[in-house]
Amino acid sequence: MRRTIKSPLALVALVGIAACAPPPAPADSGDAGRPADVASDTQSPTDTNVGADAPAPTDTGVEDAATPADSGVEPMDSGVAPEDTGVQPTDTGVAPTDTGVAPTDTGVAPADTGVPPMDSGVGPTDSGIDARTDSGVGPTDSGIDTGIDVRTDSGVDTGVDVRTDTGVDTGVMMPDSGLPPGAIGLTNATADFSQSGFSVAEMVNGIPTGDNDGWAITGGGTARTAVFETSVDTTNYSGGTDLTFNIAMNSTLGGGPYLLGRFRFSVTTADRAMFADGLANGGNLGAPAIWSVARVVSATATNGATLAAQSDQSVLLGTRSSTSVYTVRIRTPFTRITGVKLETLTHPSLMNNGPGTSNSGNFIVTEMTMTEAAAPIPATASVAFGAPPSACAASLSQTGYPVTAAIDGALTPTAGWAIDTGSTNAQTAVFETLTNTPAYGGVGSRLVVTLHQLFGNNHTIGRFRLSVTNANRAMFADGLNNGGNLGPAMIWTPVDVRAVAATTGAATFAPQSDGSIRATSVSVTATYQVTVTTPLEGITGVRLETLTDPLLPTSGPGNTTTGNYVLTEVQLASGPQI
Repeated sequence: MRRTIKSPLALVALVGIAACAPPPAPADSGDAGRPADVASDTQSPTDTNVGADAPAPTDTGVEDAATPADSGVEPMDSGVAPEDTGVQPTDTGVAPTDTGVAPTDTGVAPADTGVPPMDSGVGPTDSGIDARTDSGVGPTDSGIDTGIDVRTDSGVDTGVDVRTDTGVDTGVMMPDSGLPPGAIGLTNATADFSQSGFSVAEMVNGIPTGDNDGWAITGGGTARTAVFETSVDTTNYSGGTDLTFNIAMNSTLGGGPYLLGRFRFSVTTADRAMFADGLANGGNLGAPAIWSVARVVSATATNGATLAAQSDQSVLLGTRSSTSVYTVRIRTPFTRITGVKLETLTHPSLMNNGPGTSNSGNFIVTEMTMTEAAAPIPATASVAFGAPPSACAASLSQTGYPVTAAIDGALTPTAGWAIDTGSTNAQTAVFETLTNTPAYGGVGSRLVVTLHQLFGNNHTIGRFRLSVTNANRAMFADGLNNGGNLGPAMIWTPVDVRAVAATTGAATFAPQSDGSIRATSVSVTATYQVTVTTPLEGITGVRLETLTDPLLPTSGPGNTTTGNYVLTEVQLASGPQI
């Protein structure tokens, strides 16, 4: 059904015009000769959340709901869950019957025409099952997060985290015959304001065409914001996430063009209950602290329009066209993303300051879709630790095996830091970097910490945790092997473990909820390589905590029968997080 916007002028326009006359464009009060907005289309206050880019907490939950059909009518809830046959139910609306078998994966991505495909307007029946999971069964909970998303050869995402034979988290999505990462649905559209008849929900309803379909805001030079839930968490990639948005603006109504003039994307990993309540006006946009502004990698437009990324990671339209499809690629260190925020922003180069390009600053976003991909992993460079003994300290060192030996630059198997003084307990060592790690422009740091344990006889660390600091070096590391200055707890920042592997020897690694890593089934010697990320830059020190664990011999923290270990050498490399 086509919609009109009421106006006193409409009564004059109806004289002598057939009932099937086309409706006017969404109201633009600045468009000369165009109908005014209805009284209900008053503007809500400006979104005060604009620009927030604090990191979001990790959301470990997965929302197992496919995008419901946008029929305008709520489905009847019988209160009884459908029988789980392992096959997606037949969609009797329009879509063909889902046999539960994914199409053959040719390994070749379809051609990108720059325009979203036509859609019947009827979404698939919501079975309550994760759209990418074919069996209807959630992932097996082994208690171990390996960070690997493995798809079967058929191209169907089984939803099960699978470890390699060694139990090592490679942090890399396993190949599936060349199939690129698929689309991620955007659901529960929410906005601070929507023009009457042009709800924010229409920009994710699967209909990429139509003059009167899409999200509009009346205009008036006011920034507006929309937020969306992802239908499933994005993949836990080792190097962060690239998201690509196709934003179609296909309205040809008078007073246009109705393009976005300036906009910005942010992401969150917060629990979906914290944002997006589905309201088109005055909706829950989430607290500013849960959103992180994403970096723009590229921005292009069809039909001759031009886009340029700005220093605040917004995108500004230059040359405009009557209609266009924007393709915007953003990059974020976050994975398992649960939501996306789109801010439409004002700018003096736009009519009425925007945020759109119509005569009054309005826009009509007909449709927006999103796909995910692994962000490339940046290169790292070696970072030297300071010279011992002053550049390190330990809570305890075994006689003949001081912590200073762990940063002496020598891979001598018979030397290193050990802790057996008749009994073994959790111990801590801190190490200063010789110079601050580089500043990467605010994107954060990617660190690779290598722990060489070459003594033999299972003298390897069984459980450990890493943290970093950019505090003044005078606050920690006094060169003492026993009772050394480890620095106040407040200066140390936990890191986010991205991957861990045994580069020599073998081990099974199990990341723990407290940020530590348990290493079991370790060979007599081993070298652990741990990749971590942190928002900190200019890092001055690394802290290594070796921890006890009931699953280790005599509770550890080492893997010998006495709980001891010998850390031969620790090494560090640093690079940008994304």
